[in-house]
Amino acid sequence: MFERLRIMLFLFLLIFFSLTGCEKNTDSASNKAYIAIIQAAPNVQPLDVSLAGIKLTATGKLLFGSTTGIAGDPYLTGVSGTNNLRVTPKDSLYIDGNLFLQINKYYSLFIYDTLHAGQLKALLLGDALNPPADTLSSMRFLDLVPDTAILQVFMTNAKDTFSLGQQTYVGENPSATLYSRFTTVKSGRYNMTVAVDSTIVLQDSLSFSGGKIYTVFAQGFLNGSGETALKIGEVRHN
Repeated sequence: MFERLRIMLFLFLLIFFSLTGCEKNTDSASNKAYIAIIQAAPNVQPLDVSLAGIKLTATGKLLFGSTTGIAGDPYLTGVSGTNNLRVTPKDSLYIDGNLFLQINKYYSLFIYDTLHAGQLKALLLGDALNPPADTLSSMRFLDLVPDTAILQVFMTNAKDTFSLGQQTYVGENPSATLYSRFTTVKSGRYNMTVAVDSTIVLQDSLSFSGGKIYTVFAQGFLNGSGETALKIGEVRHN
């Protein structure tokens, strides 16, 4: 009788701890959010990024022009809710603030501008990863060039030329809602022309694959050279 009670107690404890473990795993999986980090601030040291005290850049600091992850999967796993964001080079603190991330949502965090009183800027955009049809691509454009106010951007494919309009520097207090929006274009290869006051300052080309989602952005300095020259960056989100 005593042996049977001991076996029953053992089985009860085994089931209890199994359920408790499952509950903890479920809880830990339920408070995740996903964040891609893009380092678009020229002339700064390589950066580490921490969220809620957890270093997101554990595999290496971010250099200017770099994005976390890989093309099609730039996202790192972070903690949802309101958490402290810290962006640090070796010996300084460039950004120290709070981010709010919703559970199971996807975001892109752009670190940009130049150092002002030892500080950089950050723009957090929501990423609605709803793939378009196979013949279409989704895209949005950001002007992250700190020494120019407005860029005129044109895109040309084999048949058409269309304007993205006047793209204003993201600046001091950007609207995350406005900049988070994607627009739909035909898939394929495009030549991109960037002008300031009707003077062409950059020409580049991009290819958009069907069903894919992109952020395209201008970075560097208008009159930069070498590593900090004006250039086009791209994030493929899916």
